[in-house]
Amino acid sequence: NQMVITPQFGPRLRFSKIFTDMPLAPDTPKPLGVAAFCAICTKCADNCPVKAIPQGAPSAEVYNQSNIQGVRKWSVDGEKCFGYWAAQNSDCSICIRVCPYNKDYTKWWNRWGRRLAGTRLRNVMLMLDTRMGFGQRMKPQSWWAGQREQLRQRVRTLITSFIKSGK
Repeated sequence: NQMVITPQFGPRLRFSKIFTDMPLAPDTPKPLGVAAFCAICTKCADNCPVKAIPQGAPSAEVYNQSNIQGVRKWSVDGEKCFGYWAAQNSDCSICIRVCPYNKDYTKWWNRWGRRLAGTRLRNVMLMLDTRMGFGQRMKPQSWWAGQREQLRQRVRTLITSFIKSGK
């Protein structure tokens, strides 16, 4: 989403607004080493089908009204991105899918990788992420073929359990 990466969910977030007059205590960002890691990783930009995510260092360049002026950061051309969504009649989220921070952190090896990403060994984490095939895009036909097989297995299991129960 090019806006925030959290320790628990990585980049898998949707934003909304809540308006309140409740007093809230400010907090501070938790250092995860994200900026240093993103400086060496180009997976989101490499995989963006419409190149809405630029390559290179953070900049203050403003692509359209979706960007904040005067802030040096990695910005997305939101109009290009949304145009692709509209053309596909669906959202895209390829950038989120290929992001090395997009992991199931209930698994110890992913927590270990997240910790590595925040250190000087971030290149090792990126290399391991790539070599292990995390975030690889599948051809839609391959994905759907796998889904069909899973569905067949579920149907077989349901039928078998129904027959065994005698109902």
